[in-house]
Amino acid sequence: MMDPMDPVATTEQRLTAIREVLPATGAGIRLDATIAGPFPAETDRAMRELDAWRLRVGRSDPGRLDDLAQRGAEARSVVAAVLGADPDRIVLASGIRAILGALATRADRGAVLCVVGAAPSALEAACAAVARGHDLGLRVVEPGDPLPPATRLVVVPLLDARTGDPVDLSPIAQQARGIDALVVVDASWTAGATELRVDALDADAVVIETDHWLLGPDGVTAGWLGDRLDVGTIDGLLDPPPLTSMLGVARSVGWLLMYVGLPWALERTRDTARSLRDALAVLPGVSILGDAASTSHVLGLRLDAWSAVDAAEELGRRCFAVVDVDEPRDLLRVSTGPWSRDDELERFAREVAELARHTPASLPRRPALTVLGQ
Repeated sequence: MMDPMDPVATTEQRLTAIREVLPATGAGIRLDATIAGPFPAETDRAMRELDAWRLRVGRSDPGRLDDLAQRGAEARSVVAAVLGADPDRIVLASGIRAILGALATRADRGAVLCVVGAAPSALEAACAAVARGHDLGLRVVEPGDPLPPATRLVVVPLLDARTGDPVDLSPIAQQARGIDALVVVDASWTAGATELRVDALDADAVVIETDHWLLGPDGVTAGWLGDRLDVGTIDGLLDPPPLTSMLGVARSVGWLLMYVGLPWALERTRDTARSLRDALAVLPGVSILGDAASTSHVLGLRLDAWSAVDAAEELGRRCFAVVDVDEPRDLLRVSTGPWSRDDELERFAREVAELARHTPASLPRRPALTVLGQ
């Protein structure tokens, strides 16, 4: 397998090399990184080898705590490199809920946890659970609306879950500072897809689910903590993720940084996002939500005559597209990454156009594939 960082490699050669390591990209047109990104074979191999070694020799090795610390340090270092941050300001936990819960210990009972804007369902669920567990009020407001005076924790998704458009943090942070509230930014849909530097964000903390564009294993959330927060105190409230999972984060993000090259990955994601947006924007019967001038790699869209569920099912039948269905908001969410191929995006756009020319009643349906043995 060639090295995609070879300066003489063509885009096609780079894509071929990358997709060999991301086998799920051959199982359909993957436009679902907002659910989870593809998983690298290199990471899977490393995690399996560690589990096999522990199976052979046992899990009571005297050096297991040192090994846990080493794996944690490796994972924090690669995440810090993506964020342009100090590794000592990075914490790791099993889920966003754990980090939000640790931050919520700073708030008195009866204070308010406020979510600003349209949040992904996982973030909504985490905020609701933290509010219940810490006896906090839970409010959801739109950007530009005033924060409740009792707010002590403000949670903001960096991308609007309806449209994929970036959220303007500055006015939100200014309001929060005026009422002594912490600002926590969820950058799960941004890290690894567009350039992200935490020192440029007006935030007290940034949380990232590492299984999206960072390609990590399920269930590991990284958090960056700003100067207003004591890292040791917050980290002391968190249970570290399993050893194998931390190894997985280190291998996935390390592969992205050192093998793929983050600058090329960001550029490729930006280019494919622009191509897909341009192809969909001209289709009659298709509505792209949000700012028409946005260059975001996440798009929310609707087909006039189709529900999101029916459209996603038919697109899966017709071109094996895998998209994120936001059923409560009745929208399709599609996203690109450095693994996206131009021919796949063109094929997806053609099938969207075909659906948009019909209704569910008028479109001849294609049969679903039957998987033998099921």
